[in-house]
Amino acid sequence: MKSYNVNLLRSYNVSQQRKFSEPWQTKKPDNPTIASVFNEASKQLTEQRGEPDFFYVNEARKLLIIVENKDSITQHEGEMIDKNIPLYAVNGLLHYLSFVSDVAKMTSPVQAYLQGWCIVGIALSGDITSEYNHKISTFMVKEGTVRRLEIKEILHESDYIELFNSYDLEAITE
Repeated sequence: MKSYNVNLLRSYNVSQQRKFSEPWQTKKPDNPTIASVFNEASKQLTEQRGEPDFFYVNEARKLLIIVENKDSITQHEGEMIDKNIPLYAVNGLLHYLSFVSDVAKMTSPVQAYLQGWCIVGIALSGDITSEYNHKISTFMVKEGTVRRLEIKEILHESDYIELFNSYDLEAITE
């Protein structure tokens, strides 16, 4: 059972003075179009509904952040990304990001709706409130491609927007 919850994420953002204008949501976002993307995204590959641990949705700024979390840093990333999807934060996150990056997995209305959105994925493991007992991996979806970024912390909402607007992707990707 996960001890990590959205309140811990919120308190981390407050303690680190991270600014977000909308509330973080657990499991299923309030936005029905974004929620529909995950209708067949089960990490068990059963084509049932899949639910990342947390979402951040700002419709006005067209920002979507998807978070997958595991309690222990030993569950951060498996050696084979497409295997053991439920067991590792990065593996699970990349599975979910495939549903927002692969247009073949989306209906036409969802494709049109997500056009121009900034989509970020964050894999968390361990205790985020402990300086040395957590890991963070950050990914972005740009032009249908998922890219790993060299960002090992949670940023401000505006910093994520800026990633898409002006940063040199070659300089920030691993």
